[in-house]
Amino acid sequence: MIWLWLACTAPQDLRPISDTGGPLPGTEKPVTEPEWDLAAVESELEWLLSQGFPSSRQAMAMYLEVMSHGDSVCPGNEEYIDATNLRGCTAESGYYFSGVSTYERAFFTEEGGNQITFEGSTGDYLFRNPEGEVMESGGHQTLATVVNPQGQVSIVTSEHSGTFVWAAHDGVYKEKVSGSIQVVAGHQNGQKQLHMQGAISYLDHSLFFETDLWEDCGWRTDAGVVELRDPSGGWYTLGPQSCQSDCMTATFGGEVQGQVCVDLSPIAQAFQHELDLLP
Repeated sequence: MIWLWLACTAPQDLRPISDTGGPLPGTEKPVTEPEWDLAAVESELEWLLSQGFPSSRQAMAMYLEVMSHGDSVCPGNEEYIDATNLRGCTAESGYYFSGVSTYERAFFTEEGGNQITFEGSTGDYLFRNPEGEVMESGGHQTLATVVNPQGQVSIVTSEHSGTFVWAAHDGVYKEKVSGSIQVVAGHQNGQKQLHMQGAISYLDHSLFFETDLWEDCGWRTDAGVVELRDPSGGWYTLGPQSCQSDCMTATFGGEVQGQVCVDLSPIAQAFQHELDLLP
């Protein structure tokens, strides 16, 4: 799993292989009309965020809790499924384990003195408790903490990629969570911030983020966008906000629709543990 961190520092001279297949056939895509009006966009996004927000730390904690119900025979280890049990087994506790899974902790020092603590789980597995409730995942969840040479935490990076569901959970993971999103807690210009990049789907809603949320602005975004998928298949693009207001310009299909006002601070609450590590 360390490769996930190292991949971020790949040599800059690497380039994708050139596509020599010529241009793709042209297609005309009809303009999609939104099903939600602006009032619905506000209420749907407010409701979704009020339910919580997925985080890799939460998913990994649930994974380890379920694994703690295993034994030395099934799944054979408290952190991963032994190779002899890939096809499935039932522990004495009544928990069923199948598939491939790993959990890793690692510590290393970068050139320059930064110390990295890495934690990650990955796999393609299905677990089931005695009540028949299923935990299923295909992908990875990671958490990387950077401590600078002065001994202070400078960055905490949370990454969720793939799918994860735990039917026994009473929060957002009770239904399938899917996507690929990275959330970085750090400092800039003396302020705590969350940098968000990627897409995530949960509770029958899909979001895309390319934005920064700022603590000194009440966890509002003064740059970048948040996107919410409309039932029609198109996307509402929202943003930015100001430090004084929750309101954002909403566009759909490149056309301005008006203003929506939504409190984004519940996102920061989901990453409070990571934020609290920062000085």
